[in-house]
Amino acid sequence: MSYVVLGFGVLILMLGVVIVVKPEYLFDMFRKYADSFRFQVLAVLTRLALGGALLMAADESKFPIALQVIGGISILAAIVFALMSRVRFKRLLRWALGFAPSFTRIAGVVATLLGGFLVYAVA
Repeated sequence: MSYVVLGFGVLILMLGVVIVVKPEYLFDMFRKYADSFRFQVLAVLTRLALGGALLMAADESKFPIALQVIGGISILAAIVFALMSRVRFKRLLRWALGFAPSFTRIAGVVATLLGGFLVYAVA
């Protein structure tokens, strides 16, 4: 399961770098698919997969408690997104995409650090 977490870590790290360097590239794609039901399903399934992988890999990682907490938060987010209506999900997505560019770059740095942490924790 560590390899799955490693893959998620690398993906999160790369997406964080994209957000820092050129946030409109990723956010334009999010805006394009925001109305799609599949996008909400993908958001739920991705968070479930990440959370489950983190919980299963936690014991063999360098930071088991941190991975358990992050995994639990990820699963909780998946549950919230699954129970959220389409209208509320779209509204949440538009709200998140409406932040000023300076805040999006900060989010990109945080994502890069999180991805790097996940890679380090299971490597």
